[in-house]
Amino acid sequence: MAGDLVCGEHVAIARNADIRAPHHCRIGSYVSFGKNFTCETDLEIGDHVLVSSNVAIVGNDHPFDDPGRTVYTQPRRDDSAVRVGSDVLIGFGTIIVGPVAIGDGCIVGAGAVVVRDLPPYTICVGNPARPVRRRFADIGRVD
Repeated sequence: MAGDLVCGEHVAIARNADIRAPHHCRIGSYVSFGKNFTCETDLEIGDHVLVSSNVAIVGNDHPFDDPGRTVYTQPRRDDSAVRVGSDVLIGFGTIIVGPVAIGDGCIVGAGAVVVRDLPPYTICVGNPARPVRRRFADIGRVD
């Protein structure tokens, strides 16, 4: 861990986790990470969150637009933090590319690729991840 790590109560991290947030990683209470979790950007997670196995959270922080420099020698950007709300489930094998926010109550389906903000209380799937319906039936569909 390169930056500050702050955890709430009852945080479970399975084996082979690799957390390398450059500045901070703030994890709420009652959060569980499956095996082979990877985080390579700043991260904030709310309470009551389940992160499945093989989930990667990475930053969109490697610039490549300077023709006079290689990708390797260009300095990394610092603006790729990921924010995950409370009461969230992130499915197996999901890749999250910051900077993005995943709203409270969101369910992210297995194998999704998150490249933009996801609204609260929606079920989101696909590549790129998009809302397909509201989490609770009495709220209706997302169009």
